[in-house]
Amino acid sequence: MIDPKILAATQDFKETRDGYRADSPAVIEAFFSLKQAAMTQGPIDAVTKALIAVLLGVAHQSERCVLSHAEAAVLAGVSREQLIDGLGLTVVFGGAPGYGFATLALDTFDTFADKLQPA
Repeated sequence: MIDPKILAATQDFKETRDGYRADSPAVIEAFFSLKQAAMTQGPIDAVTKALIAVLLGVAHQSERCVLSHAEAAVLAGVSREQLIDGLGLTVVFGGAPGYGFATLALDTFDTFADKLQPA
């Protein structure tokens, strides 16, 4: 089910991020270059890296990272089952806060899976 609150929060994040990029292009471009290099497929495939990125967002309790990386995980081809399996680790190691962010990750993933699904 598509959650309009998640779509609005994601859009707000993208607008804020783009504004910051305009205000500090050298720093932000360097950051995104580093991110792109880290996400490039190597011994760890791109789908697994996309999954890890969501899990790290949950582990660090970063709402905006969860929103951003859950959408990217859908686009990368992470399955719902893979996400649920990985989120189990974040709950074990993150306790109740980990559980809260795990549910945000799953809701965001489901929202974008439904939104991006071909009609």
